[in-house]
Amino acid sequence: MSSTLALDTAYSDYDLWRAHKSLDDELYKLEREHRPIPIDVLYARRILSVARTKRAEGHATGRHS
Repeated sequence: MSSTLALDTAYSDYDLWRAHKSLDDELYKLEREHRPIPIDVLYARRILSVARTKRAEGHATGRHS
């Protein structure tokens, strides 16, 4: 799933960063309020994190299309 997202040109690097930041903000809010953290939020954050890393590696090696 993260590979597909990393290669999807419909989303800019900024879009991926912004989504990751939004999830971080939501996690911080939930933690601060001592509320349970939905596992889906953790999965989504991990997928975005891996996608951003894969995309960055693609940029560094010239493999990104």
